[in-house]
Amino acid sequence: MPPQTLRLTTGDGLSVSLSGKGYSLPKYKGRGHGIKIKSGLKGQSLTFNIDGEDGFVKLEEAVPDQLVQDALKEINRELGVAQGSNDQFKAKTFAKEAAITNLFNKSVLPEVMKLLLGKKKGGGSFKQHAGQLALRFPGDACPGNTAKSNDAHFNNIASHWHIDGCASDFIKGVTDHYGEVHNFDVLVGVCLSETKTKNSGELVCWPGSHDRLASWLAQDNNMAILKSRGHAHLPTGKNSKGLFAGLIPQSCLAKPGDVFLANYMVAHSIAPNASPNIRYAVYFRVKGPAFSGNESMLFPWINWRQEIFNGGKAGGAREEEKGAAVWEE
Repeated sequence: MPPQTLRLTTGDGLSVSLSGKGYSLPKYKGRGHGIKIKSGLKGQSLTFNIDGEDGFVKLEEAVPDQLVQDALKEINRELGVAQGSNDQFKAKTFAKEAAITNLFNKSVLPEVMKLLLGKKKGGGSFKQHAGQLALRFPGDACPGNTAKSNDAHFNNIASHWHIDGCASDFIKGVTDHYGEVHNFDVLVGVCLSETKTKNSGELVCWPGSHDRLASWLAQDNNMAILKSRGHAHLPTGKNSKGLFAGLIPQSCLAKPGDVFLANYMVAHSIAPNASPNIRYAVYFRVKGPAFSGNESMLFPWINWRQEIFNGGKAGGAREEEKGAAVWEE
């Protein structure tokens, strides 16, 4: 398997003010050291080289084809016996079948998480117990009763981005947790089908948006309001033009077995599907051993191992990034 390149960022000197104390996040400059990871699967390894400012990355061929095929078989089996609308397969089902969770648990991904977030205390694992099924059918998010799209429509859909864990009415009894934000550290998207061109129902990410959003949350009373109002308070749609000025939403095109990793704070959406094919993907959400409530929403990299940013030299991640700022729940 060819070496992979992991591109991450710690930001561009994000300025925040908490508890009356001004603070500017440090800039982690320079190229990280190459790290080779081996999984329990024969011949599979990934080589990481840390650099960049996007906040998300594609790992090519990270999940073996057999695991991909097993997951596709299970999803298509469920499609075949499903009652009613296929809407339940559009990110509203969290499947616990082994064929789904093996995409994460039996691939190199637990080792990748260990590298990025650190080892869990007591030898704990990053094992996932369910995966979110995310299918996009031809015509989804397309204008009218069509399976067509264009750049203007793509950009409009992309402007209505989200970050996970903000309360909404999307799934009754699951996502309507108003008063709380259910954040985490890493969004892991496993691609099960090929997306060759833009407007194929692919994941769309805003490079650098994690820093902009963290800065926005630190202003006024945005964090408290976000907890109360949920997704509705995010500055999406026309408000994105100011917050994300200069940023361009990126189509995350992939082949089966490719994986996208994104910092929790990266703004993302799903493109219209004007292709003739169903887009298949499964998402997992991971918390590292340093996870501690909502503070990482203001300091996106606080829970990540700083060795991956400073060339292998151990650094105090929480002390360096949090500095003198005071976090209050």
